[in-house]
Amino acid sequence: ANRGVAFGVHRAFDSAGAMLGPLVGLVILSALPQRFDVVFVVSFSIAIIGLGVLLAFVRNPPPVEHAAQPRAVAWRATDARAIAPLLVAAAVLSVATVSDAFIYLILQRNVGFNAAMLPLLYVGTSAVYLVLAIPVGHFADRAGKRTTLLGGHLLLASAYIVAGVVHGTTAVIASSVLLLGAYYAMTDGVFMALAGAACRSEQVAGGMAMVTTVTSGGRFVAALAFGAAWVQFGIPTAVAGFSSAVAVAVVVAAVALRGDRA
Repeated sequence: ANRGVAFGVHRAFDSAGAMLGPLVGLVILSALPQRFDVVFVVSFSIAIIGLGVLLAFVRNPPPVEHAAQPRAVAWRATDARAIAPLLVAAAVLSVATVSDAFIYLILQRNVGFNAAMLPLLYVGTSAVYLVLAIPVGHFADRAGKRTTLLGGHLLLASAYIVAGVVHGTTAVIASSVLLLGAYYAMTDGVFMALAGAACRSEQVAGGMAMVTTVTSGGRFVAALAFGAAWVQFGIPTAVAGFSSAVAVAVVVAAVALRGDRA
């Protein structure tokens, strides 16, 4: 019942790491210019510590006993009727999702800030995500995960428009980062919460894996399409096209998830 909050907490901690990582790298390179080897060693050491904590302190609950069944691939082992609408929604929404890097490059082009400051946009987006992840999880549990997910994608379309249309002001950067961070808070963990709600407890991992696979594939296609549109038609046309695509995708996803009251 509280999956939205649970995944919100998980994503908040994840985004905290995503926010601190670039800052640590920036501090190291400021003190030791060009010493990227030090950055990699520090990053690797922190990862080893995290792995140690995982192995030492995280306990996996024992699986629920069921009658012996033959092994099956994830799709066959998961209730297809329950997960299929979410997979359709994940596919159409992800195909309309432009990667952060493109949005940041559009901002750099339109606003004209130093390209060396691009990593700070990742930090800002992660900071917004960190602040909003848990409150949005509470909201999703009460107002509905479907509503939260679709609303988040409308914020993404707004980020496209703000970044791609408005020129020459730092307020554009702040607005775009705020919208992008809010989009992640309203969609990233909520997608997983919906997958968890759609599957039986012993099938949750398989269901989440399928949603993640479909989403990753869709975003790969979106990156290729947006890059091609940028080169062929320019930023305004590419942004207008993908903003429209998000609107269409939200309608299709709303229809696909119309029976979902989670």
